[in-house]
Amino acid sequence: RERERERETSIADYACNAPSSSSPHCTAALKMASSPMQVIEPVAVITSPDLTITEYFGRVANNDLCLSACVAEVTAPCEEAFQTPAFDEYALILEGVVEIIMDDKVHRVEAGKGILLQRGTRVKWRWPGPCKYVPICLPAFSPDNCGREEETGDNIAKDEQAL
Repeated sequence: RERERERETSIADYACNAPSSSSPHCTAALKMASSPMQVIEPVAVITSPDLTITEYFGRVANNDLCLSACVAEVTAPCEEAFQTPAFDEYALILEGVVEIIMDDKVHRVEAGKGILLQRGTRVKWRWPGPCKYVPICLPAFSPDNCGREEETGDNIAKDEQAL
């Protein structure tokens, strides 16, 4: 039992820098310690006219507070409100282009590329056309930790109610 507890602690520490296996933050990682595999059903977390986000791992899909991993699909030109997330965000751009606006500069990221946005960085996501990408947030995304600013307009991908 002691060896199993050490393994759980190691997984939790690796997964989200939790101080111990008693931390409530890495529930999925701790469950994996006792099961070699889990199959998670994805959950549609955002469904708006131009943007859908399906969560495979995270707060909604499997109650994991440590990490969220989704597939996001944009069908028409749109953008997000500015945000300053309290999480690191990795994104794999599978199709199309995303433009990241940061410090009044536009950074164009095309399909086949990846980006890392460090927590505390103020950014605006903009899609000039259809795009498919995989956002991965550490710790897991939530409406409370995304740091979304109030912004309105016809081109905003989702509003506060969509979150």
